[in-house]
Amino acid sequence: MQFLSAGQIVAQALAQFWPVWLCLAAIFGAGLAFRGRLGLFGRLFHSGVGMAGLGLVLFWALTAVFADVVAVHDPLAQFGAVKRQGPGVIDPVSGAAFLFGADNLGRDLFSRVAHGAQFVLIIAPAATLVAYAIGVALGLPAGYFGGRIDAALSFLANLVLAFPVILLFYLLVTPGVRETAIPNAMAGVFFLFPLLVAGGAIWLRYAGRRAVLIPAMAAVIGVGGWLYVGLVFAPPGPFVTLAPNVLNIFAAVVFASSPGVFRIVRGLTMDIRTRDYIAAAQTRGTRLVCDAVGDIAQRARAADRGWLPAHRLHHHPARHAGVFRAGAGAGKPRLGLDDQPDARLHPAGRLHRAAADAGAGVAGAGAEPAGRRPARTGAAGLSGWTDPSPRPSPPKGGEGAQAAPPARRDAAAAPSATLAPPLAHAGEGRGEGAPVRRPAA
Repeated sequence: MQFLSAGQIVAQALAQFWPVWLCLAAIFGAGLAFRGRLGLFGRLFHSGVGMAGLGLVLFWALTAVFADVVAVHDPLAQFGAVKRQGPGVIDPVSGAAFLFGADNLGRDLFSRVAHGAQFVLIIAPAATLVAYAIGVALGLPAGYFGGRIDAALSFLANLVLAFPVILLFYLLVTPGVRETAIPNAMAGVFFLFPLLVAGGAIWLRYAGRRAVLIPAMAAVIGVGGWLYVGLVFAPPGPFVTLAPNVLNIFAAVVFASSPGVFRIVRGLTMDIRTRDYIAAAQTRGTRLVCDAVGDIAQRARAADRGWLPAHRLHHHPARHAGVFRAGAGAGKPRLGLDDQPDARLHPAGRLHRAAADAGAGVAGAGAEPAGRRPARTGAAGLSGWTDPSPRPSPPKGGEGAQAAPPARRDAAAAPSATLAPPLAHAGEGRGEGAPVRRPAA
C-alpha cells in the first residue's frame, strides 16, 4: 500500500475546500468593511473571539452547502482494498487517495465528513430548539412553585445528568433498541413541549385580543399537530417523517441537552421570584404567573442583547417600576430599570409599575397628614403628593415666631416643589429612606 505524506494530505485537504475559502473571504471582507451598518451581526467583527466563532460556524455551514464539490468520493461507495486503512492511503485499483483513510466497509472518511455536515446542521438545531422548549416548560413551574414539583423535576434532571451520555447514544442506536417503540415513545413526549411553549407564548401575548388569539392558536394546533403525527407515528401520506436511526439520534440529543436548560431556567425563575416587587405584586393581587413569565422572558432577552447586566439590577421597587423620578433642581427626569423605556412596554413593566404603586402606598402610610391625595403633576406625568388645603404662612417675626421644621423650611424656600412620601428601601436595611423632592402641580 502506498500512502501520501503528511504535507500532501494537508495540502490536498485544504485544496478540496476551495469554494468554502472563497465564500469565507467574501463574507469576512464585506463584514469588516460594513460592520458599522450591520447592527448586532456587525458587532461580531469587533472581537477576535466573535470572528473565530463565526468562522467555525460558517465553515461547516458552507461545507454542507458545497459538500458535493468538497467530497472526493461517493460517501456510500465501498472500496474493499483499503478497508480500515489510515489517512493518505492510495487505492491500488483506482489510484484514488483517501485523505482521512477508510472505515470498516472501505468508505472514504473525508467524503463522509463533508456530507455528514448536511445531516448535522439539520438535526442539531432542531434538537436544540426542542431541548430549550422542554427546559423552559419544566424550569418555570419548578422554580416558581417549588415544593414537591421542584423536587420531582429536579430529581429527574439530576438523574439524566448523572447518566453517561455516550452510553445513552450507544443504547439508542443499537438494532435491538432501534426496532422497539422506545425511540417513538420518547419522541412523542418530547415533541409535546414545543406545542405547549408556542401555545403559552401566544396566549400570554394576545390574551386580551380574541381576534388574533383564536387564529394564532388554531394555526399552532393545526401545524403542530400535523408535524407531531408525522414525526412520531410516521403514517403514510403528506407528513414530515424521520428515518428510525435519525429519530433515535434526535431523541438522544434532546434527552441529554434538556436538563441543562432546565437548571438554567429554574435558577433564573427562583432568583426573580424572591425579589421584593414580586412580593408587592402578590400583595396587590396581580396576575403573577403570567407577568412573572413575561418578566423572565424580558430579562433573558435584555441580558442577551446586553441591555440589562446583572450587576446593574437594583432592589428598590420603584426603580424596577419603570417610573420617572426627579430630584430637587433636576432638569431631566430619571427613568427606572437603567433608563430602558422598553420596560414599560412589556409584562414586566406592568408588574413593576403595580409593585411601585403598592410600595409607594405602604411607604406613604402614616408619613403624610390626613387630607393628602395622590395627583399626577408635570408634563411627564410624575406621581406626586399634594395637599388640597392651603398651608398657613409662618409668622414673620416677634415673640410668636418659631423655627420651622427642616422639611417645611425647604418647602417655604422652594414653593415650586413639594416633598413626596419617603419610599421604603426593601432589602437594603435603610429604613424609610431620604425624601425625594418632586415638582408641585
